[in-house]
Amino acid sequence: MKRMLCALAGGLALWAAVSRLAAAPRVEADPNRDYAITAEAGPWMIMAASYTGPTAVRLAHELVYQIRRRDNLPAYFFDYSAEERKRLANYVGSGRRGTVRIQDQCAVLIGGYPDMDAAKRALNDVKKLKPPEDERLMDRFVVQGPSQSNPSMAERKGTFLNPFLTSFVTRNPMVPHDKPPDPAKDPILKVLNADEEYSLLKCPRPWTLAVQEYAGLSVVGSAVTTTTGSFWEKIGLGDKSKDVLSASGMQAHELAKLLRSLKPPFEAYVLHTRTSSVVTIGGFDGRDDGHMKEAVEKLEHLKQAQLRQFGQDPLHLYSPPIPMEVPRP
Repeated sequence: MKRMLCALAGGLALWAAVSRLAAAPRVEADPNRDYAITAEAGPWMIMAASYTGPTAVRLAHELVYQIRRRDNLPAYFFDYSAEERKRLANYVGSGRRGTVRIQDQCAVLIGGYPDMDAAKRALNDVKKLKPPEDERLMDRFVVQGPSQSNPSMAERKGTFLNPFLTSFVTRNPMVPHDKPPDPAKDPILKVLNADEEYSLLKCPRPWTLAVQEYAGLSVVGSAVTTTTGSFWEKIGLGDKSKDVLSASGMQAHELAKLLRSLKPPFEAYVLHTRTSSVVTIGGFDGRDDGHMKEAVEKLEHLKQAQLRQFGQDPLHLYSPPIPMEVPRP
């Protein structure tokens, strides 16, 4: 009798668990909707993935739908290309001639959450999600090393990585907060770039060329010590934000490292700001510096070599690169 009662109790518990699961509301998943992010979604989000280039919009929409259908999570689409153009305008200034072409850049956000702690708890589960069902939705990571057949030659290899592994907590871009100061004069740049090996603040010349920008929270956990705790309140993130790792900051660092390792190498730098991480090449005395034209031509040769080898430009460097002043905070 006791054994029968235990079995009955176990069966009832299982039935209750299944009932709760069945009763849980499903997140809407309509392939014909874009689920654009709005302020009503909540103040805090998780950046699940981002895409750059002519297919960015389509890929981001596909992943949003997949997360909603497969994982039953409220995923949203955000096109931050327009915001990036505004940010770069702060560096470029009004005197630049010609047209600046910025590739489409789209993000997939999950949320929203009422506060950062809630988002961080959800982040643990997001990082455990299965990889996207299509390789096109995954990050392609390119590494360079000595060729196995000829150790004296460099060889690049590509592999696919689950984008959820590098997801991170960020603010909802549609929820307004205090406007940051002019990035070129922001004193916090010294803090954000203190541990950056390739910091643009070390560039001895007043001008450089921006070749890529990775949008997103650009605060590296080790870059800020406890002595700068008040900094986090100033940008509206709170003391615990020093635990946030920046995927965009790491991407920028790795790109600069790769550019410096090429033969011939580029004099590559990284600038971490409050909202993004910018990768640049070279140091120049001004817009009319003849060496700037040489750097542009060298960059174009690299792009053509990438196209011949991979059939595409996996680095997605700006063409043409954008002159910008080196900030002196």
